Amino acid sequence: MLPAGATTGGHVVLSATDRRPFYLTPDEVMPVQERSEQQARIVAHNLPGFSKQQIAGALMKQGASYVRFFNKDGLLGYRPDDSYFKDKEVFTAKLNNKELQVQETLDVEEAVDKATHVQFEHIQMLRDDNNRWALYLRPTEGEAFSIYPDKEDLNRFFSAVKQNEQKSAQEVRMELAQKYYALGTDRPELRQDLFGTAPADVDLSLIQRVNIFRAKDDKFLCVPQIKGMGKIEAREVSRQQWQRLWIAEDMAGYKTKLAATLFADVLKQAQEAKLAENRRETSEMKNEGKELTDWKIFEELKDKYKDAVLLFRDHDRYESYKEDADRVANVLGISVSERDGGIHAVSFPNSDLDKHLPKLVRSGMRVGICDKLPRVPVSALDTPIENEQRPTRRM
Repeated sequence: MLPAGATTGGHVVLSATDRRPFYLTPDEVMPVQERSEQQARIVAHNLPGFSKQQIAGALMKQGASYVRFFNKDGLLGYRPDDSYFKDKEVFTAKLNNKELQVQETLDVEEAVDKATHVQFEHIQMLRDDNNRWALYLRPTEGEAFSIYPDKEDLNRFFSAVKQNEQKSAQEVRMELAQKYYALGTDRPELRQDLFGTAPADVDLSLIQRVNIFRAKDDKFLCVPQIKGMGKIEAREVSRQQWQRLWIAEDMAGYKTKLAATLFADVLKQAQEAKLAENRRETSEMKNEGKELTDWKIFEELKDKYKDAVLLFRDHDRYESYKEDADRVANVLGISVSERDGGIHAVSFPNSDLDKHLPKLVRSGMRVGICDKLPRVPVSALDTPIENEQRPTRRM
């Protein structure tokens, strides 16, 4: 490795204006005979006191058959993985009178071992919810996963553990970890997720807190706090689920998913209660809307229900405007249009209300519905209506 400031190669100098660079040997530019015929001069990139030719000669004299110099950085920089040094001798040396004197032999065994073996933060045998053994692997770098070992490997693992020989058990553990991590990397379909996912039809945002603990009778219990549901009776957690809790990379996320699975029925009740409350508020806004006769309905209702998304019924469609339109479009995946004055608007058929309303509510929105707005220009949304004059067109 060349020191900082030095580079490999040099130039084949044919004249003051013709200098041809080479990276390793002058033969890259032209063969020896042609260089001799043209009386070319070789200028190597050397630093004072650092002669590559002398170093290469000293190495060849010691038995080296090939010598190559590398730049410290750049295109020709030397950036091998540490595994390259396996079974190789690495040393520092000093050139003295055309001979290399070894200063220090470097022990690279630990670096090579790290490069040739995956390092793990956690290796553990766990049972899944069906009581089947799985090997959980969490590398120091990369994604953690679980995989089902072969029966023969399971027997080896537990035999080593039962013999109470710590060194032997650790060797088997590391051997299986290397084997099954490589297998899971090559075949991702064999990976298992022991930490599960929450049911698709429940709203996780309703879970405000989860407490999982060991009871006096040595059982494991889970008690969540779910918005709007008051005090909830504890439910039992399996020993396998309890063990997985303590190795989960995202413990809070695992607790929430576990609670969502154990209390899915309670969550659905909370969702129904939330939907019913939203419908009551919607009904109140409908009644208020009937008493208003112009576009003041939009501004007054938005002023009163600032955190609610308003849907206005116009004949056989529901519409939403301004910032409400953007929020609705984002959840429902429908397009936003621009009306007079550049006002954003979205609309959908009345028949889709029962389908779209639950989606909006589950996304965390409060939704209000107002029936039958008179038709006015969109620009009237941003300007006061004077002297009871009613515009003739709605957005």
